[in-house]
Amino acid sequence: YQSSDRFHDFQRLMALNFFGALRLILGLLPSMIERGSGHIVHVSSFGVPTRQPRFAGYCASKSAVDAALQSMAGEVASRGISTSSVYMPLVQTKMVE
Repeated sequence: YQSSDRFHDFQRLMALNFFGALRLILGLLPSMIERGSGHIVHVSSFGVPTRQPRFAGYCASKSAVDAALQSMAGEVASRGISTSSVYMPLVQTKMVE
């Protein structure tokens, strides 16, 4: 299995892990801003800082959320909203078989 042979995996993973998370974050932000507080936690992957082979699409999708949150953090901090990412280890699923 090579990541470079499966463009559809990149599309699917970005749709789920990046655009899905972004849609949820952007949907919740207005109520956090109105309240004047909130905390956005991204459950990321240890593959993001370590760049694991065979998981290019997955790592890219998780990295995209990290980058968006890091940029967004500076925009929303003055409104009482903080962000953080948690880097979880690999979990045994069908994806890693």
